[in-house]
Amino acid sequence: MQASYQRFESNSPENALAFFGEDGLSDDQVLARALMNTPLWSGMAPPDAMPSWAQDAFDQFANSDLAQETSFGLITDWYRQLVPMVPGEPRSAFGEKADILIATQPDNFWKGDPVKVMDRVAELAGWERDADDDEVELTIADFILETLENKSVPVSISEFEELFKDAGYSIPSSSIRGRLNELTSKGEIQRVDRGLY
Repeated sequence: MQASYQRFESNSPENALAFFGEDGLSDDQVLARALMNTPLWSGMAPPDAMPSWAQDAFDQFANSDLAQETSFGLITDWYRQLVPMVPGEPRSAFGEKADILIATQPDNFWKGDPVKVMDRVAELAGWERDADDDEVELTIADFILETLENKSVPVSISEFEELFKDAGYSIPSSSIRGRLNELTSKGEIQRVDRGLY
């Protein structure tokens, strides 16, 4: 499947059926496989997983009060899990069960005040913001930068997860990984080995 990911670029259902078709799979299953193996930003590869204009807009949203103070922040976690899209790696920020639960909600679930809708999505995804409005807290990026500045040795992703937990932050692993990827692509930190910064 790895080689086919790199060569398949057509959005034609007929081409997808011919390219991804396997014995025993229905046409719908084949088309779903083709869709899941289509890059979000065609032609982009890590670390430039999205065009700069899109990265700028994403960063602006991610740093906005809406994303920082409401359940809209889960959109940034979800999107970071999708980008960069690497074939064969899971692309779910919340897990398959939550993804299916969210995707199969009836139409009336999505109607009403957008903030309340996002609160309902966050609840289904098990996503929550633990920030206390009365406290000044470091952003995830600030925490990472401060940690690396104070450490004399590289820090692994699992160590970052433990450090966040020990500091009283409940941060999804996908958010930590997303911030590490962003900081690396911006040149603010360096990846010295797989999952090691």
